Parts: sequence; structure tokens; C-alpha cells
Amino acid sequence: ALDVDFSNLHFNNINIENAGNDCIDFSAGKYEVFHSNLNKCRDKAISVGEQTVSFFHNVEISNSNVGIATKDSSMATINNAKIKDTALCLSAYNKKQEFWGGKIIVDGINCPLDKIFQEKNSIIEVSM
Repeated sequence: ALDVDFSNLHFNNINIENAGNDCIDFSAGKYEVFHSNLNKCRDKAISVGEQTVSFFHNVEISNSNVGIATKDSSMATINNAKIKDTALCLSAYNKKQEFWGGKIIVDGINCPLDKIFQEKNSIIEVSM
């Protein structure tokens, strides 16, 4: 739905529904999203990769495979996330060998701990 690479962008509102793959896919840049409503994302609602620094505020995710995923030396900082009806809420991992894992820092989320996946060399910090 929204695939952005090699940019430095700020978004006020992103609303996406019925994406055939990821709803938001950010790579190799710096991004900030102030409000997002993501529903029925076939894969990941938010995917952050390849040395990306991202900030998300007031996130609403529903009916998606994965809520928020970071990988390959990327970081996502999230303030206030409401995630429901996903297989995984958060996922941090390494996909490409030239990078390390992903990092997610969350302040305010309604996700059960059994729906969080953290691979070796990745970090997930959650404050409920």
C-alpha cells in the first residue's frame, strides 16, 4: 500500500485498509507518522527495515498478520499503539546477513506478551 525508500518524511495521517501485502513499508531512511489506522493488512501492518529510524504516534492496527516488524539494523519507536486481531503484535529480527537485528521501543500498547517475537541480536522494550 505505502512503500517508501531512501527518504526523510513526516506523515500526519495514514489510513490503509485491505492491503495485499504490508500496509506501511519503510526502508533506508527516517520517518515519522503521527496518526495511523491500518486494517486488513495481509502481511505486516508496519514493516521497517534496512537501517531505518522511525517514530509512530497513535497507531491503530487490526486484522493483520503482524502488527509492527523491524529488521536489518532498524529502529521503531512507538507511542500509544492499539493492536487487535493479529497473529503477532511485535516482531524484531534479522533478515539480511549484512545487518544486525531490529529494535522496537513501545510506550503504551495493549499486546499480550505471547504475541511478541524477538530474535537473537534484536531488542524489544515495552512499557504498558
